[in-house]
Amino acid sequence: MTAEEVERYEKIGRGLGELVPIAWQKRAFDIAFSLLLLVILSPIIVLILVGIAVDGLLVPGHRGPFFLTEDRGTEGDIFHLPKFRVIRMDAFRRIRKTQKYQHIKPIESDPANVTRAGALLKKFYLDEWPQLFSILKGDMSFVGPRPWPLKGY
Repeated sequence: MTAEEVERYEKIGRGLGELVPIAWQKRAFDIAFSLLLLVILSPIIVLILVGIAVDGLLVPGHRGPFFLTEDRGTEGDIFHLPKFRVIRMDAFRRIRKTQKYQHIKPIESDPANVTRAGALLKKFYLDEWPQLFSILKGDMSFVGPRPWPLKGY
């Protein structure tokens, strides 16, 4: 590498430091944007909770908690990633008995395991909205890699 090339790369590198966001700015954005979205989406979130409850009342096999959590890992930390429950609890319990750990995505991919409300939530990715609480807590961020399931972490 010639001296001219080194000088050119040094000039490029000097400007990059100004473009990289400072950690507190990124965190402030995560807090402000997740709070804003939670406030705006709160009426829809209440409707989703009512839909899950009604589905559980109509079909006994669909009864269960409103949320399921899955252990995920990012940057050396393990945390619980919340999602609206879209799978039938009897299917969930059956799979958990046979396997100590199971990533939720394969369970959700079988339509026989998904509740009626869950099918609608999955279709529009509404089951992911509780992750806004993980962003608010600082477990995740809007910008950056998605946390890994523990099996692959």
